[in-house]
Amino acid sequence: MSDSVVDPAARDKYLLQVTAGPSYNPSDHKPVAVNETDATHIESDILSAWIRVRIKDYHGLPRGSPSSSPYFNHPQHTSDRYSIAYSFIPKKDMSGSDLVMGFDYGHSIKHQLPPGFRYAMKIATSLLDPGLYSDPYSDQPYLYGPALSSFFAFRIGEKTSIMSPSDQLSQLDQESDSVIEEGAYGSGAEIRETLKMPSRWKKRRKFYLDANALANFTFEKDRMYHVDFFNPHLDFANFALRLPGFSISVARYIDEKTHHLRYVLKNRKTDEVLIVVIFRLLYGKELKEVLEQEKSNESVPSTIAADESRKDKDHDELTKGHNTEKDGGYAHRRASTPAEIPGEPGPEAANPDHDNQNALGYAGQATAAVSGLTSTVAAAYRALGFGNSSSSASDSDASSRNSSPHSSGQSTIAKIDNIDNQTVERFLQDQTILALLTIQRSKMQTQQSFWQFFLLSFLSLLAIRYVSSASTTPQIPDAINASVCESQDQPNPIASIYPNNATGVLNGTISVVPISLDLARQLIPSQYRILEHAYRHLLPSFPKNMYPAVVQAVHDHDIQASGFKVPDFSRAGIEFPFLDLLGDNSTSFKWVPSLLISSDNTLAIQGSEAYGTTTYPATFNPTCDAYKAVTDAKRPGTTSYIGRSTNSSASGTACVDTQFSATTKQAYPLNFFVNVTNQIIFADGKSCDNMIRFFNTSLSTAPNTIQTVKGTVRAKILPFKDEQVWNDVYGIRLASAFIENNYLPCENFRGYGSSD
Repeated sequence: MSDSVVDPAARDKYLLQVTAGPSYNPSDHKPVAVNETDATHIESDILSAWIRVRIKDYHGLPRGSPSSSPYFNHPQHTSDRYSIAYSFIPKKDMSGSDLVMGFDYGHSIKHQLPPGFRYAMKIATSLLDPGLYSDPYSDQPYLYGPALSSFFAFRIGEKTSIMSPSDQLSQLDQESDSVIEEGAYGSGAEIRETLKMPSRWKKRRKFYLDANALANFTFEKDRMYHVDFFNPHLDFANFALRLPGFSISVARYIDEKTHHLRYVLKNRKTDEVLIVVIFRLLYGKELKEVLEQEKSNESVPSTIAADESRKDKDHDELTKGHNTEKDGGYAHRRASTPAEIPGEPGPEAANPDHDNQNALGYAGQATAAVSGLTSTVAAAYRALGFGNSSSSASDSDASSRNSSPHSSGQSTIAKIDNIDNQTVERFLQDQTILALLTIQRSKMQTQQSFWQFFLLSFLSLLAIRYVSSASTTPQIPDAINASVCESQDQPNPIASIYPNNATGVLNGTISVVPISLDLARQLIPSQYRILEHAYRHLLPSFPKNMYPAVVQAVHDHDIQASGFKVPDFSRAGIEFPFLDLLGDNSTSFKWVPSLLISSDNTLAIQGSEAYGTTTYPATFNPTCDAYKAVTDAKRPGTTSYIGRSTNSSASGTACVDTQFSATTKQAYPLNFFVNVTNQIIFADGKSCDNMIRFFNTSLSTAPNTIQTVKGTVRAKILPFKDEQVWNDVYGIRLASAFIENNYLPCENFRGYGSSD
């Protein structure tokens, strides 16, 4: 399976341009020579800085730029896809509490933020990193964090009165080919020792989550500092955003406007901007204009050459490159410590699209979903944020920010829906958010889902607090393993085929309970018309004036994404398929108004509730399997499945009980079950769930089989007010592999599966 998520033939439609400057004003910016040997020098009244940007498989401006850099051959960076590295010298002292870095926008995105966003924001800012402060609902949204707890590599240099800037940069190149590594030299080593600053980057970042530690550090005037910001999740080569669980192509969301990411280093006390690096993904008219300008200036030297034309000899020396980065060798260097849904899984089935710094991180992982959080990595990355407008005069003005909630204790977060700490902590322990991963499929329409891109981009800014740039296979934490249910279910057969997608196994029984059309219309919200012609196309002999409600009593097993696992859980409910959510009289959606879900899986419960589903925390028998044998049953092979809500209401305990035996009678064809299990799922209609079920993997083909069953269903669950019992219910019993894509705009699925 190819990792490419953008058609190479269309790649020239989108070209990346990187610029850097001491302000937001584009006129103050210079083009950055990506992957080149030389640094781009910027100068202001606040600092001097030398910036290098490396991008693996770079495809952008200026044309002819190296496609990669020896940086990515360094043992610590073989898995990384980009780096923003710079050396800087402050021209005045700045407190560690005041220097912040992060990302911001020059335009509002508040209208694109869907319900549930506040939960992710609260978790990220209140638990993962109290130092973060943000306002995504501002007219100029932003997210910043203390620089000392944000830099991936931080190296304290020498005072320029003792060692010149050019000598310090030359030393950096000679020792490590300009790869910045955690540590210090000269009197900088004494500073780290005096402050008891941890020697490992991860521990140093955690250390500086403490406000007192931040206040005790001073970025000194006339001392050089070296920092690096990198990770493996923003793929500029394919215009893709890669997070644990999914990849999403940025190109699909681009119209004829510039999309940009603004990386900012600033003083939050004075609101002074120090460094701004802008990544612009050019398209259409603006790209054409830039290419024409570049062509007319072909004889003009690049940015570095322009720097070399400066009369200031020091700056000349500082921006001059070294041949060592060009030779690419590190051997002699020191190394620092769906139509066709049921078909065989293939490329169309899903959109695929160092101590050991390879540790997964201690706090958790913020991913881009409605409640984006997992427990093994506290951040996938914080390095995307392509906006929806071209650079404008408004971008030039540094916006006025309110004081950090970190210091004031007040912020937008204080207004967010109340989530108790125990619930948040459980999120972290259970790593449940992977069930909420969002993946945009190529068969969907994308025009109406532009908001999703903005959600992904801003949520991703919450990330990268303790990310690992690991080149080794991620290890599943013991805490997660300990919570995984012991099941007889077979392992996930497609996890290795779709490693970047949320996949798993669903084992259980799917049955049809015929109810009258009149009753169905009473139960189903009136705005959703029943597509009777759709189910009669699959079931020509289905009784007149009857409707096929569906009962699923299943066990979710071995859910994986990018090496991470979600604990198993059981669920059961009554589903209502063949509904016209979009009013097109064609696309069938499935309404799932309520579910019983294992009470010990907080993520699954919260994930279900985010759709508007009435969700009952429940216990199941069996606990960790899809069904169990009934002893002394009259019919051989009889199995049962019992689910009970743990919280009783005034109307009693919600329940779903099933008992089925094998039968040779096939009351409903297999293609009916394939259809209903692959219909797009919704509850309140604000967002939709795309679960893709495969019926031809090793789980359901010889020697394993799909069994036809007959039995009884007893349920007391919404939308039914009273207990219901159905006898002589027919269905199938099977295990199937699935891919799940969550919280997508329902409109994107117009026409989905209508050819089936």
